[in-house]
Amino acid sequence: MTLGDRSGIVFTAEPGSGDRDRIVVVAVPGEFAAVADGQAEPDTYVVQRDPLHIVSVRIGHPRAVDDDEERVLTAEQILTLARLGVGLQEEYAAPQAVEWAMNGSEQIRVVCTRDWRPSAPGVPAPRHPDSTLIERLVHR
Repeated sequence: MTLGDRSGIVFTAEPGSGDRDRIVVVAVPGEFAAVADGQAEPDTYVVQRDPLHIVSVRIGHPRAVDDDEERVLTAEQILTLARLGVGLQEEYAAPQAVEWAMNGSEQIRVVCTRDWRPSAPGVPAPRHPDSTLIERLVHR
């Protein structure tokens, strides 16, 4: 089953440093499994939390589209995903790793979210937030 034509993860704390003032959105065209399989490197967007704005963009390679310099996400989509991540972090009272997919109509589907700590061992159990919560957080 295809979840969307773009997918990725939102980290509500920066993966390398654990900095909670930065949100990192990673995205690829198609299924995120291409990253796990080593077939693609995702675009990486770093967002400053307060005020919410994009501070850096790194385009991933190789790209499975014609123009490999084209971003996977628009600035508006990046900020929407960042707001969603912040909302889920507030809802669950812990930094989150949010797996998402987006289809052509730009509807965001949260595959799952889990508590995320860059230095903590083990993998927390995933949560599957309902569509009402997602809609409320996307449209805040």
